[in-house]
Amino acid sequence: YENYPTLMEDHFGGSQRAGVIAAASGLTCGIATANSNAGLNGWYMSMLAHKEGWSRLGFFGYDLQD
Repeated sequence: YENYPTLMEDHFGGSQRAGVIAAASGLTCGIATANSNAGLNGWYMSMLAHKEGWSRLGFFGYDLQD
């Protein structure tokens, strides 16, 4: 899916990739620091970095039309 990012958007609707990466980042930050606020910040940071890197979160860019 990383080589062909739109393939995951076809299969799962797009935001699955961003959500899974953000959840993993949030859990890792939360467990590593034993602080739930750090985990939440890790989740937000992952979503921001993903959107900056791909210029969208999913659904073939339709989420940017709102």
